[in-house]
Amino acid sequence: MPEPLKNLYNKELITSLCCELELVYGKFDSEKFIEAFIINKIVNMGENLVFSFVLHTKKRKLGKLRIEYAIDFMKNNGRQSRKTFKISESDFSGQKKIVIKKYSFRKISTRKYYSGIHGLAVIINGHELICGNFQLNEKP
Repeated sequence: MPEPLKNLYNKELITSLCCELELVYGKFDSEKFIEAFIINKIVNMGENLVFSFVLHTKKRKLGKLRIEYAIDFMKNNGRQSRKTFKISESDFSGQKKIVIKKYSFRKISTRKYYSGIHGLAVIINGHELICGNFQLNEKP
């Protein structure tokens, strides 16, 4: 995070929100993990980024989870800007949850896409569990 922006964040507020998340969803434990994380390594403008993963636990059930993903979009100045998207929020009774998701890079009026390396992260209950990168190219 750029140095000038660090001062804009209220550390107490961030800590409070994290504690609130833990109270609602329970503390995140290391018994939950992601296996079989698959992501397109190259995506062309106008196409879909497709990714999938399996959330797994050693316990009897996954429990109450908020599953999100974040994309670190390349900006015109060469820096990245993160946008987080919700996948689901539920109490999962099984030991496994298979997630297959796509994000469209077709031209839209609310966001401009730039070619380059973009990032993708999977976030469970506010904790980033796994991340990967992909290359976004102009249409061939």
